[in-house]
Amino acid sequence: MLRELAVKDFALVDDLRIEFGPGLNVLTGETGAGKSILVDAIALAVGERASAESVRTGREKAVVEAVFEVESSGAVRRVAGEMGVDPADGLVIRREIARAGPNRCYLNGTSGTVAMLKRLGDLLVDIHGQHEHQSLLHRERHVDFLDGYLGLGDLRSAYAGAFRTWRAALASLERTRAALDELRERVDYLRFAHQEIERANLRPDEEEALEKERRVLAHSENLACEMARTLEALYESDGSALDLLGSARRSLHEASQFDPDLADLVQALERAIAEIGEVARSAQAYGESVEHRPERLEEINQRLALIERFKRRYRGSVRDILARDLEMAQELHTLDNAGTTLDDLEGQTAQARSRVLELGRELMARRRAGAPNLGAEAASVLADLEMKKARFVVASAAAADGDDGALLADAQEDGLERVEFLISPNVGEPPKPLAKIASGGEISRIMLALKTVLVRGDEIGTLVFDEIDIGIGGQAARTLAAKLSGLGRVRQVLCVTHLPQIAGLADAHYAVGKNIRSGRTRTEVRRLEGDARVLEIARMIAGARPTETAVEHARELMAPGGRAVRRRT
Repeated sequence: MLRELAVKDFALVDDLRIEFGPGLNVLTGETGAGKSILVDAIALAVGERASAESVRTGREKAVVEAVFEVESSGAVRRVAGEMGVDPADGLVIRREIARAGPNRCYLNGTSGTVAMLKRLGDLLVDIHGQHEHQSLLHRERHVDFLDGYLGLGDLRSAYAGAFRTWRAALASLERTRAALDELRERVDYLRFAHQEIERANLRPDEEEALEKERRVLAHSENLACEMARTLEALYESDGSALDLLGSARRSLHEASQFDPDLADLVQALERAIAEIGEVARSAQAYGESVEHRPERLEEINQRLALIERFKRRYRGSVRDILARDLEMAQELHTLDNAGTTLDDLEGQTAQARSRVLELGRELMARRRAGAPNLGAEAASVLADLEMKKARFVVASAAAADGDDGALLADAQEDGLERVEFLISPNVGEPPKPLAKIASGGEISRIMLALKTVLVRGDEIGTLVFDEIDIGIGGQAARTLAAKLSGLGRVRQVLCVTHLPQIAGLADAHYAVGKNIRSGRTRTEVRRLEGDARVLEIARMIAGARPTETAVEHARELMAPGGRAVRRRT
């Protein structure tokens, strides 16, 4: 609900502040007094386009501030929360329109954008008449109104959840397929490389062992010859090392008989003789083991050449190649499992798809079953408002029900079909979209009729009707007033009107007028009570100089049930 509106230096408004109440609030005044300026100010507060020309002459900026109560609107609280604004104590929207320089927007004192105001404004206020801020003229909102009218909120939420799940699964499936397509060459390379390395049967220390064996085989003859010479020098030749050491041991042993301190030298020499003997036996064994094997040498050369090729190809040592092989095996395992993941995703997507079709078809069937009732109710209200021949149609467009692919191709989060309200104001004319109805008076009456019917499915708390009474009089005027009054019992209604019948049923009445002060014209607003209100309604009936009859008529219009109000003395 709009609790308060403050306007400063906007058009003809110098500085005014208005407090509005619940129910039906009417603004009256002579033509040109500035009533629509206030509607323009409200429109600015909820995100309508601003113009520097609206700044009062001689001022640098215009300021509009609107204070809303939003306790009953969960949608407003949710959206405001997403914007980082806490509306628990109300929502204060401030908009500054500069003559030169940037315009500014504020939500509860925090800087915002026009887009933010617009998003919140669509949930706070509906303005009907000569302005564009009319939710019922936005075709995408029609399905919301229909579902609210039919009480399909739970089914709609279930469908929307299923739709989001399906779209998420479909997106994941498409990403996985694309990734697999891109990785197909990678998989082929990994499989080839892994198999090649596995067939090579490389071992971490193989290269060093083969290099050592190759050196031995390549010099087998030299090794055998040198071992024979070693054995001869140590053991087999006359005057060999062992013979000489044995002679030395004997001499040293004899000497130790005279000097016991030489015993340690004898023992050391004996140890040396034993070690030389071991070396001689090892040299003999090694010499006997050396073979000349050219075929084995060729095998080793080929193996080492293979290892060298792998080292160049994979740019690393044998240990690096084996580590890379393990990584490739793990990557192949992951990619092979991607096929299983793809199968799982396809199953999940198919299941989600079926759920969307199931709930979507149920939603579509219930909408189609209930749409004629909405059309009939709206047409009935329009007939009361002197549009007796008007036809109101709730159109639904969808692909053939049996074609799942076509239905899903057009599916959106609000359903499988597109819903639109159509109107034929006159006999012989085909129904047309609401946005194409030319008459401002017809638009306002259509909006009032729809709001009367759809009010239970709509959370918007404030409805503004700007001169909804154009071209209406007689019984239609009384019906219109009754409809607005009834609407005011469930929503706050602000109505700019020239009809005394509407003003008479108001819960709050504001008179808009122009005064000249200090040589400048100003629009002013005052709330009317008692006799002042009676006189204003009498003026609306009879003109600037109302007659006694007009005053009595005004009292009758203000009386509950049409009973005359006793004149004050």
